[in-house]
Amino acid sequence: MAAEAKTAPLPPILLPRFWRLVGKTVALKWKYRANPEKTYGAYLDEYYNTANTQNDVAYYGDAWHEVRSLVVSEAGLDRGDTVLDVATGRGYQAAAFAQRGYPTVGMDLVHSRARESRSQQDDEALQWASGSATDLPFKDNAFDAVTISLALHAMPPRERLAALRELRRVAAKRVVILEPRAWDWWPAKPFYAAMGHVMDESLFFFRFAMNDLDRRFSGIGLRLLRLRRCYVGDILAIYVCEPM
Repeated sequence: MAAEAKTAPLPPILLPRFWRLVGKTVALKWKYRANPEKTYGAYLDEYYNTANTQNDVAYYGDAWHEVRSLVVSEAGLDRGDTVLDVATGRGYQAAAFAQRGYPTVGMDLVHSRARESRSQQDDEALQWASGSATDLPFKDNAFDAVTISLALHAMPPRERLAALRELRRVAAKRVVILEPRAWDWWPAKPFYAAMGHVMDESLFFFRFAMNDLDRRFSGIGLRLLRLRRCYVGDILAIYVCEPM
């Protein structure tokens, strides 16, 4: 008997649950609109405890699972290289590196997310820590590679620059960054930035999307080796850098 064909799951954007999450996100962003630079930490804590909850994760899984292995491949690491995954969230990117055999530490500012990472990702090559991307608790050049995925755009500009400096300080060989990136055609940039500002959890998405991240690299001692666009519609970019 022929195997029964499996029905492909619908994209999240076509599901009512997705739009409920967008609605909760918009309401929460409105609550914190007055002074986002000072309250973004509290906003993120509330977002991950009331809007993007564990039930949403169980329903969707990792929304960016298609690009996790691509980030690992693009990093171009050697066997045995150590990895620090900053702002690891629920540990998906850290687990992708560990599954390829790289000793990896996943670190997140939101303590509840770091705890969830430990419970969800079981791999001997993985360790977990809590801490801020703007003040990493590690020595200079402590890891061969430092990665951060989909977190810089959620930070205020000052903290974002501080985090980039810390990534560069702790990395001996590579800094690998996965972030949203607006399309290069200038008339499309405002549309991309406006749509992302509504649908993404970041309080700073519009300003982030209107200014290409790689413009900051040379000023903090990073050399961009390659940029790889990815995901549906090329809405994300992988930046592979080396310390100068």
